[in-house]
Amino acid sequence: IAPAEDGMQSGSYLNPGGVFTSKVQKWGPFFSLAFRSSSCQHPLLASAIARIAKESSTHEAFMAEKGAVQQLLAMALSDSLIVVKQACSALGSLASATPAVAQRLVDSEQAMMGSLLKSTQPAAQVSALRLVASLALTSASISDALLTDAIYEDLLGRCDTSTEPPVQRYALLALGNIAFHRKPRLRLQADKRLVPILLKLSRGTVSYT
Repeated sequence: IAPAEDGMQSGSYLNPGGVFTSKVQKWGPFFSLAFRSSSCQHPLLASAIARIAKESSTHEAFMAEKGAVQQLLAMALSDSLIVVKQACSALGSLASATPAVAQRLVDSEQAMMGSLLKSTQPAAQVSALRLVASLALTSASISDALLTDAIYEDLLGRCDTSTEPPVQRYALLALGNIAFHRKPRLRLQADKRLVPILLKLSRGTVSYT
């Protein structure tokens, strides 16, 4: 595939027939098939979608595909841990680069994240925590919106009492990312429970890298 010539839009490529085609047109047929309700629950396809979502050049095509975000949300609640992990990864990639996705997740999809956080499977909890951590860095308003009483208490509780080191690690990462912005940081500073928990973690043997 040849790159677009000077003066052409960066979202175009030269197909084998010598015709410039937009990235949306390029990925459209694949996404139409991939985001069928039955197809996107397949672990291999979920992995492919997550890898594609890491490429910034595909984000426009993701957003152009009707129902893509909704299907990713459904995938995040799958019974398959692989599908859950890959769906959360794709959502994190899209939210980090696309404000509309991040805003949607904090405005209307917090119930989904709450369901993931309440999972009895540590791997699903980690996937949800990584998504929260990614969202927290997108903007100050998103970070503030994430810090609901329910999510804060959940994150704090996991830092304090979880017996799963990866869950503790990503709960702490999510809190740290939320605290990156001033308004939520002031709220965290006002909670007298937080410092003792952080001191306890600092004396532990868990690596937070």
